[in-house]
Amino acid sequence: CPNPRSDRWGSPSGRLQVLSGFSYVSSDHLRPLFIRLSRNLLKFLEFRLPRLDSSHFVEWDPRHYNSFADHAANVVLDLQQDWSCPDLEAIDQAKRANHNIRLSVDGAKRGDGSSAGGLAITAFPPSGEQILLCRAGCKFGILHSAFEAELLALDWGMDFFTNLLYTGL
Repeated sequence: CPNPRSDRWGSPSGRLQVLSGFSYVSSDHLRPLFIRLSRNLLKFLEFRLPRLDSSHFVEWDPRHYNSFADHAANVVLDLQQDWSCPDLEAIDQAKRANHNIRLSVDGAKRGDGSSAGGLAITAFPPSGEQILLCRAGCKFGILHSAFEAELLALDWGMDFFTNLLYTGL
C-alpha cells in the first residue's frame, strides 16, 4: 500500500519542501534521512520552544556566521578522526540557568570525496554574551555531494546535541 503522503516528496520541477525551505532532492536514498531529521526536530519541542523571532528550527547561515562549526569539520578532515571538546562545567551552568542554546553545524566535502561534519554549541545568557560550550567533529567517509555532508552533519549534530545536553554524553 503506497504512502498517501508520498506526493509531498516530489513534484514535476523536482523541488521539495525540506525542513524550513526548498531544496532539490535528486535521490530517493535521502528520503529516510529527511524523515529522521524531521522527527528529531519535532522531539526538540518536548524540551524547548524555538526562538520567538522565527518559526524555523533550521536556518542556513553564511560561512562567516558559522566559522566554529566550519573549522571543526575541517579539523576532522585534517586529522582523519572524530574529536570533541566540551566544557562540561559551562554546559551544566547554562542548563541550570536556562540560557538559550544554539547548535551550529556544518558539513564539509573535499575533492577526493572525504567528508565530515562539525558543530559548535553556544549559550546565550540574558547579558547578551556568547559562551562556547562545545566544539566537535565527526568523520563521514566518502560522499557524493556537499549537500549530503550538510544533511549528515545536521543529523549527527542533533544527535550529539541531544546526548550532550540531556544525557551528559
